[in-house]
Amino acid sequence: MRPMLIYIAGPYRAPDAWRINRNVHRAECVATLVWEAGHYALCPHANTRHGSGNVTDDQYLAGTMEMMKRCDAVLVLQNSTDSAGTRDEIIEAQALGIPVQHLSGISAFEVRRCVELLARRLAA
Repeated sequence: MRPMLIYIAGPYRAPDAWRINRNVHRAECVATLVWEAGHYALCPHANTRHGSGNVTDDQYLAGTMEMMKRCDAVLVLQNSTDSAGTRDEIIEAQALGIPVQHLSGISAFEVRRCVELLARRLAA
């Protein structure tokens, strides 16, 4: 099977810069583990982290949604369902038939396990 392009879904916005950086870091850690598992990660958090104020939130949300639509699968960070943007991404992915897998942690083992589940679902 060819490598999958996997979208990393999870919260970006937060009440302060420290929490935004924490959200970005968490997503980047998972993206790195996806790459290490032999697949391609699309981490929108890293694409938008330094653009605050340059474009509107709506532009970022529309752009990241478009990126997600072009992916093979979506990997959702643990405890992300409080994020409205993440919920919208999950709903859209499911409507388009893009497999969605929720992480229960950020360990290399957990990411590999979820990536393997996504690969099986795509192969079926």
